This record gives sequence, C-alpha cells and structure tokens, in this order.
Amino acid sequence: MNGKIIIAATLCILLLGACKKNETTPTKNYLEGSLSIECVNYIKVGTLVHFKTDHKLYHPEKGTLSYTWKIAGLMSESVPASGKDNDFEYTFDKDSLATYTVICTVTPSGNYYGTSATAYITTIKGGIGINNAGDAYECSLPLDFDAAKGDQKHSYPNDSVFVSTSINGKEWMRCNLATREARSLNTTGAAGRKIGASYRGYEILDNTLGAYYNWNEAIDACPDGWRLPTDKEWTAMAQSVATAAGISEVPATEKNWEDVAGEMTCFFKFNGEDMVEYQPKVKRTDRSRLSIKMFGQATAGKYFNFFGEKAVFWTATSYTDASKAWCRFFSYDSPDVLASPMDKASFYAQVRCIKD
Repeated sequence: MNGKIIIAATLCILLLGACKKNETTPTKNYLEGSLSIECVNYIKVGTLVHFKTDHKLYHPEKGTLSYTWKIAGLMSESVPASGKDNDFEYTFDKDSLATYTVICTVTPSGNYYGTSATAYITTIKGGIGINNAGDAYECSLPLDFDAAKGDQKHSYPNDSVFVSTSINGKEWMRCNLATREARSLNTTGAAGRKIGASYRGYEILDNTLGAYYNWNEAIDACPDGWRLPTDKEWTAMAQSVATAAGISEVPATEKNWEDVAGEMTCFFKFNGEDMVEYQPKVKRTDRSRLSIKMFGQATAGKYFNFFGEKAVFWTATSYTDASKAWCRFFSYDSPDVLASPMDKASFYAQVRCIKD
C-alpha cells in the first residue's frame, strides 16, 4: 500500500477518534442571573467594611451555591461567606494606601459553571496632609508644610486642620475648603445648615480633595474670620505672583491671565499614583505656594467631571447677569488661567478662602 495513503488513513482514524471523544465530553450548564458586589469605593484605613452581593444569581435546578471571598494582596486564600446572605467583612488595617481588588466566587452544585465578580476599594488616611516631621496629620495628598516660608495651621470648628500661606499681604488657604456646614455669619440661609457636595458622594474625601459648592453655599462656607475672595482679590494675588516670576503680561480682573498657571499649580499623587500628566506647556513650579490641584467640577452637586484635568474656584464677584458669578479655571494643559461666569445655582466649584 502506498505510504501516503497509509498516513492519510491513519490521520482520518485519529481525527474521527478525536471527534468522537469530543462529542462524548459532558458540557456544563450556566447559572441564571448575574453576580455583582455592593460596597463603598473609598474608606479610611482601619475601617471594617461589609461586603454583600446583589442576590441576582440563581441555580436553575434550585441547587446549592457556595460563596467565597478574597481580597487580592491582603489575603492568601479565599474564605467562605458568612450568614444566610453570603456576606463578608474585612478590616483594612494595613498601613498602606492602595486600591484593592475584592473577589467573590460562586461554586454551584451539579453540572454547572461557577462564576465570580470583582469590586475595587481604595484606602486613604484622610486629612489635609501636613507632612512636616513629627506632625500627626497624613493623607494621600501631602502638603509640603514649611513654617519658614510663612505657612500657618488653622482649625475648623470640628478640629480638622487647614493650612494657609501669605501672598501679597493676604493670607490664602493652601488647600481647598472642606467644611460642610454654613458659618454663623451667613448671608443666604440658616447657620449650621449642611452645604456643599463630596466628590462622588464620599464624605471621607472632603479633607483630602475639598468639597464642592454652588455660589450661594460658597458665600457662606468660609470659617469665621475668612471669606470668599472677589475676582479683584484673585487678580491682585495673580499680579503679585506674575511680577515675582517675571511674567510680562499683567493679569486683569475678569479677564484671562496668561502664563501664570504654573506658578500656582503643582503635580500631585493619590496613593502614590501620579494624577496629572506631564504637560510641556505648563511648567509647574508652585512658587506661589497655592498648591492648586486638578479636582474638577460638578453639576447639581452630583455629576462630577474633569478630575485630574481642571481646577475651578468661585469668586465672590457676580456677573452682569445676577444669576451668574465669576469663576477661575485652571487646566492641566494650559499655562493660562481662564475667567468665566457660571450659574450660581447649578454649577459646583471649589473654594479657597482668604483671611479678613
């Protein structure tokens, strides 16, 4: 018999055998529904977190579903769920700031495929981050506190701390205002009322990022002895910074300022991750020590955007249309600071106060 025919015949036999074997391999069925994890996304180190599923996963034959949980990087192996709702609790007591992956795995009885779901949780330390030696305040975004350069510490009524620096004879906050209560000397509503919005609703981020306010709230937000600066006061500060930096274009009130943004902005990290890309158009020196960071803006206090790209601050100056007020816009990719009137009620920006 021809050798080629023998080889061909042998291959056919092998292929037929393989096909027959595959046909007899049992296939598994799939569970019904979906699996997801419900949890907060940002927590303070040391917090006990309760994880649960949305309970939308079903066994078609009403068999058993075994749940296990694991946090990658913190647990070496999975552990069984607890309670009738297959929940899981874990205390994030590690002294490290990171984003962790939480994994829930479901193993069904019978001839069914299992499934899994993941969620992400980020640990932070909170606080404004004064990182001078021996100070107890730490956070993901530390300020380079330096008393020799005029930095001062101040306390909110709730005992949290903020930092200020002197520019052109005025004391300016170096961090974004974080208070969520209207001050007692208010103008538009009851003292002590809750104001502002937290980034994506996480109040734990307030002291790190600052809160976001509409204009009526911003007018009442600064602590006693401090106030929202006018655009004229913002401009006077910018003129001083521009002069010190040798910038020829003089900033003007209610106008865009050219080439001065880098003197007021800085690079920053969140949990060790760079949050602003290098941009050759902007030479960030932060020589003014305002330490402006790009935390974005919000609409209606709940729709947040431009995080890492823009920083927006209210001024106390109303526009010709009384429903609007002037804002100052900083952008990660522009050396200029823009001026634009925004709606007082629906637009949410951040606040830097100056001392009376």
